[in-house]
Amino acid sequence: MSDKVVTDYKAYTPPHLYTQRVSLIVTKRCTLKCKLCGALAPYIESYHPSTDFLQWEIDSFFDIVDKTGIIDISGGEPLLRGVENDFALGDVLEYLVKKYADRFDRLRIFTNATVMPSEKLLKCIRYVSEVKPFSITVDNYGEHSPKVRAIAEKLLAAQVDFIVRDYHADIHCGGWVDQRDIAYKNRDLNDDIALFGKCAIPQKLGCCLELLNGIISPCSVAAARYICGDTDKTGDDIIDLNDDKIKMRKKLHGLLTAKMFESCRYCDGGLSDDARRFVPAEQATMEDIVSFKKRHKMIM
Repeated sequence: MSDKVVTDYKAYTPPHLYTQRVSLIVTKRCTLKCKLCGALAPYIESYHPSTDFLQWEIDSFFDIVDKTGIIDISGGEPLLRGVENDFALGDVLEYLVKKYADRFDRLRIFTNATVMPSEKLLKCIRYVSEVKPFSITVDNYGEHSPKVRAIAEKLLAAQVDFIVRDYHADIHCGGWVDQRDIAYKNRDLNDDIALFGKCAIPQKLGCCLELLNGIISPCSVAAARYICGDTDKTGDDIIDLNDDKIKMRKKLHGLLTAKMFESCRYCDGGLSDDARRFVPAEQATMEDIVSFKKRHKMIM
């Protein structure tokens, strides 16, 4: 990580490391193939880790982080892992509240309203909700989210806290941004710092840390660069969960106090208020998917 743009984090180990949020990716398999998916799910659907691996990621995260605010469970479509023959989602939720309830504030799940939550998962959620604040965010993509009403009714009947986020009529945040262009932008360093300064990810969300494939990344562009093979586990914005714990804490502290990320130099605009917005959930064609994979090495 460049000393020019990052607060000097090598001088000490932070006595208390707090993060605002972290997203645990339980699968990249999805019932939709959204062309502009920020998680690149249509392009890497093979990622579907075991429960043991997800629990190891959680343990590794809390080995270096003292406390976090929100834990988001995401994908892909996470409800695919809440069924009888694949209950990794429920196992992870129970693991978090049984082992780390004092180390985070609340839990959230994000769903695209195509998969009904199973009775087994709802029972698990009711248990979890008695221990920690919990909610489900149901994204409504219009015709692509046919079960919005049915899911809402089921969650209401089960007394599960939820919100419906509208990406159809009154589009949430004005739409999506296209973060697939991760080529080096060759901007002036001050312009990259300015981009970081107006991006919602570090400025409003306190970074969007993501646990995926044994690494922590601070934003979707950093994660995309790793997924696409443009950087590896030694990259400036990537924390290898197999690394030395002190080194990981120092590196994470550096990211949380940075003036910009290395990935800002590859970002096409970030989640800034003036970023170009697109209609959400346009479905990718097979040609779109093949073309994207051909342009990148794709490590997963």
